[in-house]
Amino acid sequence: MNGHLYFICPTDHLELIIDNAFLGDSYFFTSLGNSMVFDEDLCFEIGNLMELKGIQAITFILSDKNKVIRDALLHQDFSRFGRLKGLYDEITNHKEQSRSQGVQDARIHELALSVHLDSKVKELMMKMPAQNLNIDAKIYGWVSKQFIEVDLNKIKNNRIGLGLN
Repeated sequence: MNGHLYFICPTDHLELIIDNAFLGDSYFFTSLGNSMVFDEDLCFEIGNLMELKGIQAITFILSDKNKVIRDALLHQDFSRFGRLKGLYDEITNHKEQSRSQGVQDARIHELALSVHLDSKVKELMMKMPAQNLNIDAKIYGWVSKQFIEVDLNKIKNNRIGLGLN
């Protein structure tokens, strides 16, 4: 078996696109804006699923038009959902940091996506260190219809290596 687990946001509607773009069996874990918290119970379930389905790789994916991240940066209409508070705080903090570094608003959205995906990859790797996993992150571009790899090596201290280090 060659299984792959994808962490996605249900507002992105990427399941069919991912199935068509990548080989192997695809399994999906959805949470708004990839806002899941990797507690002991969730990590146990992920480990069981990986063993049962032969999952050898994990990818976190958000689209460049992700509604939850966009809302966190702009209006915060979804902020009333308590489970999103941590994500919204993280995105708001990143937005303020980026602006203080002179990053233009048009670029902050892309940077916020990358930084958020990087933090989720690192969180999972810390919670499941014994697993021999290939974990990465991608952003799906709706206009280009391509998956863009997030360069996790460029992200340091929740900043992108493009003038923010």
